Amino acid sequence: MGVFIMGISPHHEILISTIHTKVSEGDFLTSSEKDKYSILVGKTLAKNLGVRIGDKIGLLTQASDGSVAADNFFVKGIFKTDFPEIDNLFIYMPIKTAQEFLVYGQGISELVIQLTNSKNIRKTISCLRNTVNEISLEILSWEEIAPDISQIIALSKILIRLILVLIFLVIAIGIMNTLLMCVYERIPELGVMMAIGTKPKQIIFMIVTESLIITVIGIVSGNFLSFLIVHYLSMKGIPLGIFEKGFSSFIGGTVLFPILTWESFLFSTIVLLVLSIIASLYPALKGAKLHPIEAIRHI
Repeated sequence: MGVFIMGISPHHEILISTIHTKVSEGDFLTSSEKDKYSILVGKTLAKNLGVRIGDKIGLLTQASDGSVAADNFFVKGIFKTDFPEIDNLFIYMPIKTAQEFLVYGQGISELVIQLTNSKNIRKTISCLRNTVNEISLEILSWEEIAPDISQIIALSKILIRLILVLIFLVIAIGIMNTLLMCVYERIPELGVMMAIGTKPKQIIFMIVTESLIITVIGIVSGNFLSFLIVHYLSMKGIPLGIFEKGFSSFIGGTVLFPILTWESFLFSTIVLLVLSIIASLYPALKGAKLHPIEAIRHI
């Protein structure tokens, strides 16, 4: 059975990946001598091989120098990532063991760099390529390594933007409709105000201010409720249910954990305030154009 052998530095792997959190049986690898011949096996692969924790697995492959590499290893842990390709094929072992097993010396075939800010990916790659220009190294971003996932994320961002546009449009129409009803119900009141000297621009200011007050109350209550809901779901997760089989191969799991950032709070707040002002202008202008006598006689 063909497998993919991955040599890792256990104490460094914890910092850049979540594979250590996916160990469902046994324990994660360490760099100690006692774990020299220990390996991690995917859950599906372990099931297909019929092995459990402590069982021996024989690996046979071609070493880097062309010789035959063969040795026995012991299963220390079984992981489940929900990525079918990884759970079916991957075997993890300590980097020093892999180097010795494959006669690779002190060499490594792949180095992963995790940035604290994803916005710096392009800049970092450019700097690295300029630095190692004379060395035959291939430097790739995660988007180049997994273009299918990158395209899915890009498509999802477009869909989210379209949904947000529709949501904000519905909110704007709702605000405008509410204020129009308020204006029509208060036509006699507005007529009296204009008859005693209230100027049209003051009427406009009053209606726009009322719209902003309603919007601010809605924003504060909505942000508070959304924070509570997203905080709860970020801990419990959103199960995909009947869609889990289709999504697991793309997102690596059957549960989604939403994240709410301050940027999203700020963006929605600013957009809603601007929409509130724009949506209130039409009702405000309608109210400001009323004729005092006709407005007072309005039933």
